[in-house]
Amino acid sequence: AGTLLRLGGPLPTPAGGACARPIPLACSAAPTTYRGSTAGRPAAVAGYGCAGARLDAGPEATYRLDSPVTGAVTVRLRPHEADLDLVAVGAAPGGGCDATDRCLAASQGVGLAEETVIFPVSRGGTYFVIVDGPTGAASGYTLTVSCAKE
Repeated sequence: AGTLLRLGGPLPTPAGGACARPIPLACSAAPTTYRGSTAGRPAAVAGYGCAGARLDAGPEATYRLDSPVTGAVTVRLRPHEADLDLVAVGAAPGGGCDATDRCLAASQGVGLAEETVIFPVSRGGTYFVIVDGPTGAASGYTLTVSCAKE
């Protein structure tokens, strides 16, 4: 008596699409610091459209930023125990992250080096910042975020 729909992939997560359980992210001119860990988080995304050939098959922590400004966002990542990478992506038309077609910036250094991405934002736009690791790497980290208006 109704319509049966069949989905061609995993169910999206609330407000995140392919990016599981995004954590709200705020930014202002003064840097804001977040501490977290990728340990125990899902490994939903393995590759990014603007990243290098190295796959990030580890668990990821995803942050969602609803931008308060038009300008640029700078994000710095300092991994604590293992190699982690940093990626920024835009939102798909449905509001979830689009790691392939809307990849904005990626930093995939080797080892415990600090990773930095800078990407343009528009006021009211939705963006995702993803902390991910290669080959299943998981680690605690410190993330520092700041926004600069045009």
